[in-house]
Amino acid sequence: MRSVRGVTAMEDVALLSVAIVGLSLFVASILGAQLAHEARERGERLQAEAETFLEAVLEDRRWTVGRGLLLAEALNRTTTEDVRPLALGRPFRLAVWDVVAGTGWTFAKEGGGDFRTAATSANVVGSRTNPARVTAMVWEF
Repeated sequence: MRSVRGVTAMEDVALLSVAIVGLSLFVASILGAQLAHEARERGERLQAEAETFLEAVLEDRRWTVGRGLLLAEALNRTTTEDVRPLALGRPFRLAVWDVVAGTGWTFAKEGGGDFRTAATSANVVGSRTNPARVTAMVWEF
């Protein structure tokens, strides 16, 4: 003999199970969207810092004679400690590559984890002016 209450209870359990699974999927998708949003914001913030770092390097009067005109002799005397304050306290790598002469300068206090890079062209002024590639990279802490 079947109990009407028992059959109804089984139908309620089935509906409750479907509701729980649906709610779980909904909550998981909301959390996933929130995590993706936070990661995107963190990446955008880190990218902005890389671009700020690059701009600060290109305008620093210790090794430039104008925006994007880097002095080879001054870069030879520059140390990682000279560059560190421009990276806003983040781990960094700054690379300047003289395209014609094939020489380069690298200053770094590298970190781990997520990083962003900003790059641009510039000129290295020595015995003559050569095109150069300048790359600034910053890491999360």
